[in-house]
Amino acid sequence: MRRTDPTPSLALVALLLAVATGPAVAADTAFVANPDDLGNSMTAVFDSAVGERITAVSSQISCTLEVDEAQRTGKAHCSVPLTSIKVDND
Repeated sequence: MRRTDPTPSLALVALLLAVATGPAVAADTAFVANPDDLGNSMTAVFDSAVGERITAVSSQISCTLEVDEAQRTGKAHCSVPLTSIKVDND
C-alpha cells in the first residue's frame, strides 16, 4: 500500500515533534480527530500483480492520539468504517 496524500502524516509528525520538544507538563493529554469534521480523509492505492491500480478513499477517519507529556511518549489509534470506503469512485 502506498500513501498518495502525505498531509495526515505530516500533521502527526508535527504534533509529535511539538510534544517532544516542548516543556514537560501534566501527563495524559488526548487529541481527537472527529470523523464528522471536514478534512479527515484517507487515500490508499493498491497495485495488483496484473498491473491494475485500485484506489480506495474515505472521508470518515477517526483518530485519537494519547500523549504522556511527562514521559514524552504517545500512542495513536485510527479507524475508518468499511462502509465509508469508496473503491475506484464506486
